[in-house]
Amino acid sequence: MRTFLLSTTTILLLGSCAAQTVSALKIPTNPTTPTKSSSALLSIPRGGAGPLDAHANTVAKTALALGGIQGAFNLLCAEAVLEGYGWSTSNAQNVIAVKGAGFAALANTWMNYQYLVAGADSNTALCSGLAVHWIGGLAALINKDPAKTGTKASGVAAWLAIDSAVLYGLSKNADWATNYGIKAIAVLALLSGGLMAADPARGLQLYGRNAAAPPLSTETALMVEAHGAILSGGGAMMLAVASGIEATKVVGYAFIPFTLALIKSVFITKQYQKAGMDTAPFIGWIAMTAVFVGTLCF
Repeated sequence: MRTFLLSTTTILLLGSCAAQTVSALKIPTNPTTPTKSSSALLSIPRGGAGPLDAHANTVAKTALALGGIQGAFNLLCAEAVLEGYGWSTSNAQNVIAVKGAGFAALANTWMNYQYLVAGADSNTALCSGLAVHWIGGLAALINKDPAKTGTKASGVAAWLAIDSAVLYGLSKNADWATNYGIKAIAVLALLSGGLMAADPARGLQLYGRNAAAPPLSTETALMVEAHGAILSGGGAMMLAVASGIEATKVVGYAFIPFTLALIKSVFITKQYQKAGMDTAPFIGWIAMTAVFVGTLCF
């Protein structure tokens, strides 16, 4: 069972990354095509504008479906994911971290779908991703997840309040939201996610975790690192979309935090080895995502 779930997760991740990259490379770039909105932010040329050919459209939809399945699997079947790795399902922190990573992956996937496949303007794409992130925060508060992990609810509530304000502003095409609000959220996600990926315990302190709390288990730390890398990637994507970066680079930027987090966990802190996991698949991801970043961003 463990081997099957681990193999399935690996295939979904690799397939999603590869297919999304192929689809992005086939999207015509037209830096002179502006969005339809008169907003200062949305008038910035959207590099990914232009119709997809039939093949690229199919590949993109397949990739996004795989990414959505992966996020949904983490969210709805967190215990099965943990069992696949041979880790404890009775540890609430493990379960919540897996679900958090699932919500973050779904937010990134939905924003990617709107921007790369549906041809939505920046405002619509950003609203889509932010809305999923907002739902995740609300679900965490309703489920009392912060209390289960020794974290104050005020940190999640603050994120929820910021998301709510910017979502409302975007829905009204308010200049403050399109020019400053969404970029502020993107930077916060990029930096807080990066800190979670680099130092899970310290990163969780941003959400109100007591600094004197017992150390995180190796399993929980790895899950928090993954959540942080996905959150940071989402922040990079949001910032790129909000800045009018061409669509191919948007995808590439999302891989940077994930690649760096894997390098740290495999080669520096050796967290995967400490958790008794085979590092070969993760080394493969590092090589693949490094190629994606180099190809798409430079």
